[in-house]
Amino acid sequence: GSYFGGRLAQAERDVVFIARGKTLAALRSDGLCIESIAGDARLSDIEATDDVSALRSVDLVLVAVKSHQLAEAADAIAAVLPDGALVLPLQNGIKSHAVLSSALGGDRVIHGFCRILSTVLAPGRVRHVGAEPTILCGELNAQTSARTDAIAKAFHEVHGVTIAIQDDIL
Repeated sequence: GSYFGGRLAQAERDVVFIARGKTLAALRSDGLCIESIAGDARLSDIEATDDVSALRSVDLVLVAVKSHQLAEAADAIAAVLPDGALVLPLQNGIKSHAVLSSALGGDRVIHGFCRILSTVLAPGRVRHVGAEPTILCGELNAQTSARTDAIAKAFHEVHGVTIAIQDDIL
């Protein structure tokens, strides 16, 4: 999540990180450091909060929590997600779409996942060590849509991230 959100912020997209504990403190005090084979980035002016109500004015939510945290995150997002906003899970596996759709409604969730080899070095510091950072997403009906077009547009010309709209996301 830090890598993809950081690359969006680097491309001057309006990004809000929802974080907790030491990660939140690090993002607020030191910003975000990305060490990457695709080029490093140091982002000192990161908007970070633990208040999920910051999502009240977003167009797209990237969900990058651990699988065991997904149901709790989905419930929190459901309470504040504005009409028309989309949710894109970055977890591997097929269950994330079902969990999010159950809480948010299937019309608000795009099926997706990411490919990246990375590790968190410390709060606010992520290292990308392999694989081209890619977000794969698509509609379950194997059609392109305004929703997938909007996601592709959000990532257009974002350095260090490839967006791949899939005809058959499953």
